[in-house]
Amino acid sequence: MLAAPLMGVIPAGAATQSSLVLSLRQQAQTSLSTAQLKCEPPGGTHQSAEEACDRIAEAEGDFNNLPGRSDSVLCTMEFNETTVAARGKWRGKRVSYRETFANPCLAHAATSGVFHFSD
Repeated sequence: MLAAPLMGVIPAGAATQSSLVLSLRQQAQTSLSTAQLKCEPPGGTHQSAEEACDRIAEAEGDFNNLPGRSDSVLCTMEFNETTVAARGKWRGKRVSYRETFANPCLAHAATSGVFHFSD
């Protein structure tokens, strides 16, 4: 009996691995906050990796479609321009996202807390 060669077989989970570097910079601070986020399984340096991975999965990896929480979050009118960015791979696809908000509260609300990884 002859066995067919296993050409082009991808190991289970290899096509779905996700690894992202997230960053947040506030105008009022000189430092850049960053976190590494790995999904499937969740991990990295993000303090809420599982929740962040769940939110990104809901948006199918498109950060522009993150399910914001703006209707359930009250933010002050503070102006502290905050830029968030994500780079890496989500389920094998390249991700590059950057957006600026009026303050960190609005950034966290609009991105479902995905960029809330530092205090």
